[in-house]
Amino acid sequence: MWATEEGTVALVDPISGAGAMPTRNGSTGTFDGAGRINSESLLKRRIKNRACAQCGLACRQFHRFQTIACEGPEYETVVLCGANCGIDDLDVLAEFNYACDEVGLDTISTGATVALAMDLCERGIADYGFGFSDADAYRTLPRLMARREGAGRDLSEGARHLAAKWGHPELAMEVKNLELPAYDPRAAFGMGLAYATSDRGGCHMRAFPISEELLLGSMACDTFEGKAQLVIDQQNISAFTFTGIWCANWALTPEHAAQQMRFLWDREVDPEELLEVGERVWNLGRLLNLREGLEPTDDALPARIFDQSTKRGDSEKAMGREAFAEALRQYYQLRGWDDSGVPTRETLARLQVEVEI
Repeated sequence: MWATEEGTVALVDPISGAGAMPTRNGSTGTFDGAGRINSESLLKRRIKNRACAQCGLACRQFHRFQTIACEGPEYETVVLCGANCGIDDLDVLAEFNYACDEVGLDTISTGATVALAMDLCERGIADYGFGFSDADAYRTLPRLMARREGAGRDLSEGARHLAAKWGHPELAMEVKNLELPAYDPRAAFGMGLAYATSDRGGCHMRAFPISEELLLGSMACDTFEGKAQLVIDQQNISAFTFTGIWCANWALTPEHAAQQMRFLWDREVDPEELLEVGERVWNLGRLLNLREGLEPTDDALPARIFDQSTKRGDSEKAMGREAFAEALRQYYQLRGWDDSGVPTRETLARLQVEVEI
């Protein structure tokens, strides 16, 4: 089992090899230093692994570094705080991860924001005094951000605010003000649609189509064909399983979830019943976002995704704006939403959601 043997860092080599690893603020999808921060490198430092209570995966990897011993870093941290910042030294990366944990900072958003600041400096736009691979400055940033001191004052506001401050919103890798995780959608178009339609913004936990696009290879990466339905199906089952607090690493299918619910409810359970529960949850979330001011233009991707292609192996293909717009239109249609992304009365009635819209 990958979770027990290697943990989530097992993804480093396949994702980097596919050109889907955000590197240097998402300017490319392949990191030359990936071999120094991958699973093989971390296994040399592993002390032990643990499991959460009553879980058989035991994916919590503990490692010893030069100055600390700690759990992780996980795949998202390795990429967003490592490759995306030009850092390939595991000891430095582990210190950054530990500092984020100590002050309560999420490593995805922190790494993405730090990478943006490095990008702004290297372009001569900002003057924070550090660029990619600057390990000395990098080490200090989590605590500066938590205390809102020095450069940390600006960075603590996140990528969207930081990019806007310097007049370059196109450089912020975020959706709905949430920084993107460690999967470049230019190498897996379905992942882009998942980010854009996620209720809370750029998130890989609501849907994970890259599993089919890259890890299993059952669907082509550089097309939106079939992706709208795939994203919807994954969002629906995730919405259901998260109500039961199942860990995403179990990758539960509707069939597996139905088997478990059969024992809880003491009756036969149809997987479609659970998918409908998830669909109801998803539509309620959409209604909440609309009430709070969500606009159709918020279901979007960073400009860089369209304006700058990234190489995948021997091929290079950018995600077209028109193709993305058509995929979003299909998504709305399959969801039973109107052209503005608002659930129709018919859809809400079918789901037994009683609300005024």
